[in-house]
Amino acid sequence: MAISKILEENLEKMLGNDGISSKFHKHLVTESVGGNAGSYFDIDSNKERLCIAGNFHVDEEGRIIEFTNDTCPEGTYSLGFRLVTDNSYAAGYSKIVDCYCYSSEKLPSKLKNVIAGTVMGYNYKVGKTKKEQN
Repeated sequence: MAISKILEENLEKMLGNDGISSKFHKHLVTESVGGNAGSYFDIDSNKERLCIAGNFHVDEEGRIIEFTNDTCPEGTYSLGFRLVTDNSYAAGYSKIVDCYCYSSEKLPSKLKNVIAGTVMGYNYKVGKTKKEQN
């Protein structure tokens, strides 16, 4: 499958139709803010912000399978996104500031490229939504 199609699928799972009603945001509301996710100095607002993290499973092509804290099924990889919280975004989340991997295996290049593209696409769309709200 073409990388662009996988990126579209990932962004749909992360943003839904309206940017906030998505599988990703439904998973994030079950997570605690701060704690292991820590904080992040946001240059845009010049403030220290708490973070929230959400774990997920992906296949070797970078397709997000599900957002979960469950054990990673055979043939998939367990990763996570760390997001900085931001009161001006309707869902309470802002940009992804980190992506981490729980797997001790080397990640396939295509997976890394797709996840990097997913992060850039998510941050772009969230930033655009925030500008439209102001």
